Amino acid sequence: MINGFTLIVIFIAIIGGLYYKSTIEPDNIYQTENQTINDWKNSGSFYVTKLGSHSIFYKNLLNKNAIRDETLVIIHGFPSSSLDFVYVLPELQKYFSQVVLFDHIGFGLSSKPSNNLYAYSIHSYCDNVVELLNFLNIRKAHILSHDMGDSVAIELLSRQYLNQLPDFFEGGLSYTFTNGGMRIELSNFRLSQIILKAPYISKIFAYFGHNKFLFERNIRSISGSKYQLKQHDLDVMLEGNLHNNGYYRFPDSIQYLNDRYKFQNPRWMPAIKNFVKIGKVKVSFIWGDEDDVAPLSIANKMHDEVKPSNLIVLKNIGHFYMLEAPEEFVKAFLSIFI
Repeated sequence: MINGFTLIVIFIAIIGGLYYKSTIEPDNIYQTENQTINDWKNSGSFYVTKLGSHSIFYKNLLNKNAIRDETLVIIHGFPSSSLDFVYVLPELQKYFSQVVLFDHIGFGLSSKPSNNLYAYSIHSYCDNVVELLNFLNIRKAHILSHDMGDSVAIELLSRQYLNQLPDFFEGGLSYTFTNGGMRIELSNFRLSQIILKAPYISKIFAYFGHNKFLFERNIRSISGSKYQLKQHDLDVMLEGNLHNNGYYRFPDSIQYLNDRYKFQNPRWMPAIKNFVKIGKVKVSFIWGDEDDVAPLSIANKMHDEVKPSNLIVLKNIGHFYMLEAPEEFVKAFLSIFI
């Protein structure tokens, strides 16, 4: 009969074996055959960063007949990609003469280097945004951000307020933040997020966490009741993470949450409150009110503290508003500029 000590040894051996296996990345790099992703790839371009020579996938969409001769830059969140915004692009292109969106390093079609080759952090993502805008000769732009992208955008705003941007970039004309953990203390973390932030076990979870059932369950759990995410969109999101073995990067890329704890109160909140107060930038919040991860209380708190600012609530809509209710979101977003 197996005693308790033996069971503990067996358990430790199994965990150790799983951890060892999870740290060995396969020789074969998975390349998605998903048609939607490959069509998206073929309609975009790649920029190679100066530091590290990492490839950033981007789309630079131009329309000289647009209503507004201005640029819109879209910054996506975790754990997805620029493809989240595919349904809202047609209407946004009618309004803005230039729409730029891209995949962060570690996401979508961009490079997915190990953390010894790239510093996964909000500051690094923001550096990449500035470098890409310089490459595209963009001097100023409206900024639309989602989820993790909200932290990248507020870091960009902070640099603008503190005069820490390079001379070529004047900064954001406006900032629109959507469904992100901008007040980390009000965020509701999923068990998967907690595990991914933990040492050792995170690698095991990431190795098995790309399971289709687990992935879809996590994403559906933060959707709204009015519309259900399409199976097609869930498949595309999962394939985007599988591409280039991206699930191995989850324990690295999710460390952006640490930056929220570190910079929210001493840097980001003073910058956004003071910058708006002196009338230098327009700030808006558009929020799906049935988002369990980034609840409406975050938007209410931000709207209350950042004055003046706009708050538009999307009723019965969840975290991925642009996939759930693209028409409702576009109507809300464009109303800011009327």
